[in-house]
Amino acid sequence: MPAKRKTPSTNRKAPIKPQVTSSMGSTYDTQMIITILLLLFVYPIGLLFMWVWMKWPVWLKLVISIPFILAIVLIALMLFAAGSFIRNGRFEQMMRDQQYRQMMQQRQEQIWQISPTPTTYNTY
Repeated sequence: MPAKRKTPSTNRKAPIKPQVTSSMGSTYDTQMIITILLLLFVYPIGLLFMWVWMKWPVWLKLVISIPFILAIVLIALMLFAAGSFIRNGRFEQMMRDQQYRQMMQQRQEQIWQISPTPTTYNTY
């Protein structure tokens, strides 16, 4: 019996495909440069990119985020103080006092126009 001849398709392995690197994705170095520039020029957006992209230690991310956290807390305290100021009626009282001062100032100006001597009493 003649020996069977092997077919080339059964003997061959699958061809090896070369790895293709894409230039579309950004490298870690590029991400770091972008993040640092954003932290310098557009701080809140830089913080967002830092927390999402960077593989820095959490303590470093927190240290960099402290000014933003303090600003948010300060704004919240100012809004709370303004709200309590308005709620307690101090704002309305202050406005009434200011209106009273303006009214008295207008009266004084009228008195100065009527009489050469500055007095609140009408002299006849």
